[in-house]
Amino acid sequence: MIKTVIFDMDGLMFDTEHLSNEAWCEAGKKLDITIDPEMLNSMKGTNRVESEKIIRSYLGENIHLEYLRTLKQEYVDQYLKENGVPVKKGLTELLSYLKTHGYNTVVATSTSEEKAEKLLKMADVEKYFDHLIFGNMVERGKPEPDIFLEAAHRAYTAPEKCLVLEDSLKGVEAAYVAGCQVIMIPDCIPANERTREIADDIVESLYDVLEMFRTLDA
Repeated sequence: MIKTVIFDMDGLMFDTEHLSNEAWCEAGKKLDITIDPEMLNSMKGTNRVESEKIIRSYLGENIHLEYLRTLKQEYVDQYLKENGVPVKKGLTELLSYLKTHGYNTVVATSTSEEKAEKLLKMADVEKYFDHLIFGNMVERGKPEPDIFLEAAHRAYTAPEKCLVLEDSLKGVEAAYVAGCQVIMIPDCIPANERTREIADDIVESLYDVLEMFRTLDA
């Protein structure tokens, strides 16, 4: 029986992974740096510390990383100012259903608290969640299970009674290792053989998850 539903954020709730990719590439252009798509893919689902290691492994130890990050964030901020947060289809419907049917809901994102809370408030979905867990709150990032174990702990729910919704390969792995049920909704990166083995299901959208709950609760 599922008691708690744990949501990843970027790429799962919000269509921000594609925006992030575009922002990194635009920032790279300003510094005459070519951004490797493989670098961007490797960063999906990681926290700030791990992503920094990945960037340096591709671009070298002497890269002006903070300036590059600043340019990237300026691009993202300008987009959000002009267009708002790109919310994934089915998100508000699913969140509303879960709250009205008594499920605990938790955000567990590798994104830092400051950035994540800004997006959640802009999208007006923070009100749906009982707990918010951010990347800076745990020692190890995905694919380690720390963030999902912390989410289960905060919700007073055994991991096996938690359902994690994830879009990233590392996120699916982290949920599996934590002992949670996990559904993958692929975003930038499709499921691979490993995720097909360990995920409880792979679906196209949050609407599919909503229909699953409607069937379970019927």
